[in-house]
Amino acid sequence: MQPDGRMNYRDISESSGLAVSLQYDDVMWTHNDSRNAADLFAVTRRGRLIRHYQVPGAVNNDWEDISLDDQGNLYIFDNTSRNVEQGYNEIYILPEPDPRKNEPIREVRKVRIHFPTSAGPFDCEAMFVWKGMAYLITKPWDGSLPQVYRASDLQLGGVMDFIGEIPVYSMITGADISADGKRIALTSYRALLVFEGQDNPEHLLASPPLVAELNARQIEAVAWRDDHILLTNEQREIFELSPSRWRNQNAPFLRRPEASVPWVSKRPSVHIPLEKWARGEWLEVRLEAEPARVARAIWNPEGLHIGVELPSDIVLHQLGLNLSKGFDDWFLPGILYLMINPDGDRPIAYGENDRCLVFSRNGDGRPAARALYLRPATLIQSQEDTPDWIRILESRADNRLLITITPEAPGFGQLQEKRQIGFNLILIRGNSQLVSWAPLTRIFSFDQPNVWGLLDLEK
Repeated sequence: MQPDGRMNYRDISESSGLAVSLQYDDVMWTHNDSRNAADLFAVTRRGRLIRHYQVPGAVNNDWEDISLDDQGNLYIFDNTSRNVEQGYNEIYILPEPDPRKNEPIREVRKVRIHFPTSAGPFDCEAMFVWKGMAYLITKPWDGSLPQVYRASDLQLGGVMDFIGEIPVYSMITGADISADGKRIALTSYRALLVFEGQDNPEHLLASPPLVAELNARQIEAVAWRDDHILLTNEQREIFELSPSRWRNQNAPFLRRPEASVPWVSKRPSVHIPLEKWARGEWLEVRLEAEPARVARAIWNPEGLHIGVELPSDIVLHQLGLNLSKGFDDWFLPGILYLMINPDGDRPIAYGENDRCLVFSRNGDGRPAARALYLRPATLIQSQEDTPDWIRILESRADNRLLITITPEAPGFGQLQEKRQIGFNLILIRGNSQLVSWAPLTRIFSFDQPNVWGLLDLEK
């Protein structure tokens, strides 16, 4: 996808939410993600800055989305419960100012809302407001279905009501409802979901959506502009999809995915010598009409041994990239990614032992590895080139790798005889199609680059 505009103003570092004004012509509202000031920006459709506001009394813990109601109020959603122990989220409510007049923001109200104690907290990046109620859609990292919650009283806040699940496996990053309430748009990193009908939001979100594939880097926000859909990514680019575009990009396989990683038909033997590891059972996924054996894993006192059989059209490339850039800038075909969390707390917990292992080739063509410490999930804080706790064997005739992570790896020394670790193996084919294997999730999704599973290690 090619952008139709870009926000070049230096203080907009990453556009995380988007709302299109219903009062003022050619005005959109956006804000930054976490680790930034509590600032609000009015920009034109092409991204030119109109006015920069500081929201008085507000704190940007993790601002994730912005919405407008039919009374001319702006709502800014702060995903507070992701970062603090209190377990609540906050919504800042303020009258929409006219950005072409030199008027400050004078009135800001803060409302605290809670997920039910038996359910949350969740990572949540998507919100829209309809008839005085806020609808929040969770962003599942574990391959489960997104959940919908409703804050019915934005005067008092309080505990939200659970509405239901959305029938699409997707990591939702933004949401908006059309002015007439007949359409809801949700976006993830790689797909746009459109729900249409005459019903209320609860019924709309329970129906199968129209799905359009996206290829626009890290999409974070979506907004309706009449019947057009606007999208922004964290790189501050703006995309506009006319009805013909988002309808013609229909991708029905994402509606109710049936392709899954099957269970192993019989328990693999742990007594096979490692030099004969290729004879063991493999987990398979179906790529188009051709099944492909993707991976198998064995744990013994020497470490975690992961066998990978690359599909015939995937060839490891030399990794000569600038890894100081964001995650989306080097997530490319020809590279093998292994995300691993040995702490066993949850699939992606920004712990000190979490690593993204990147496998490629060095200058002489031999397999090479880099261990990246990501914080948060998409920013590289540090890296190790070919650490001594990773060993790689290769069989070029079979297009196979055997990767061994030894007990000296960060966090692996504490593993007991049986332990669950967060685990995900990712390949990207030349057509940008993802091949993602996450054990125990039983989900094979083209939409989630970070589907995690829990790998049960038993010696």
